Amino acid sequence: MNRRKLPTVDPRATGDARRHPDDGYPMAEAHPVDGATEKAIRSLMRVLLPEGDAPRSPELDERVYQQMLVGLSYMPEQSAKGILAVFRLLEWAPVWRFKGTKPLSALPRDEASKLLTEIETSRLMPIRMLMLAPKALLFSAYYDQDEVHEALGYDPRSFTLDRIALRKRILAGETPAEGDMIHHAEELR
Repeated sequence: MNRRKLPTVDPRATGDARRHPDDGYPMAEAHPVDGATEKAIRSLMRVLLPEGDAPRSPELDERVYQQMLVGLSYMPEQSAKGILAVFRLLEWAPVWRFKGTKPLSALPRDEASKLLTEIETSRLMPIRMLMLAPKALLFSAYYDQDEVHEALGYDPRSFTLDRIALRKRILAGETPAEGDMIHHAEELR
C-alpha cells in the first residue's frame, strides 16, 4: 500500500481546540480499503451503531466511516490489516456460524444484530474477541461526533482548552497541582 507518512507537528504547539477536522493538528489521510472491505465496515456500522433516539444520518455515518479509516492510519500496517480482515470475517459470520449462506449485509438489521450478539457472548474467548476492535473503532468515531456530544450533553472543547492551558503552564515551568492529574510533568518539558 502506498500510504502517506503521518504528519508531524511541533510538540510545543498547542492549537486552539477547534473540532473536526481543523483541531489545530494535521490529520493523517484515511487508510485505503477495497470495495469488499468497505462493504464489510458499513455492514457492521449498520448493525452496531445506535438507532432510535440516538443521532443517525447518512452524513453522520459517512463521517464515522472516514474517521475510523483515519484512525487505522495511525496504527502499524499489520495491525490495520488485521483489523480490516476481522471486519471481512464478520461480514461472512452467517456462513462460518452456520446460520445461512448470505453475508451479514444481506440480513435484516435485527437478525444481524442477534448474530453479532451470539459472537460477542460466545463461550470461546477467541470468537468473543473478534468484536473488540471493530466495536472500539466504530464507537470511538461515533461518540466523537459533535451531534452525539450534543445529544449526550457533553462539551469536550472546555476539557481540551483546560488541558491546553495546563500544558502551557507546565511548559512555562509551573509545577502541576494534584488536581491536574499529571504525574509525569518532568517528561513533558
